Amino acid sequence: MADDVEKFWEMLLSRNPESILEAFHSLSREDQEQVTNHLVKMTSEEGWHPEQIMSAQTALDVLKNSKEL
Repeated sequence: MADDVEKFWEMLLSRNPESILEAFHSLSREDQEQVTNHLVKMTSEEGWHPEQIMSAQTALDVLKNSKEL
């Protein structure tokens, strides 16, 4: 289970649009909402490494753009 969670976050924070979408769409709607909220926190709260912030923002951008299609 922990390996699955680690793999999920690795894909979501990969900065690769295909991996981000694959990981995100593997979740239920409720889990998608929780993950989106967490990504927003990563980009707006103190304490995250700059690379984590950049990866979270990339994921948010990819998700936003995919909903506009």
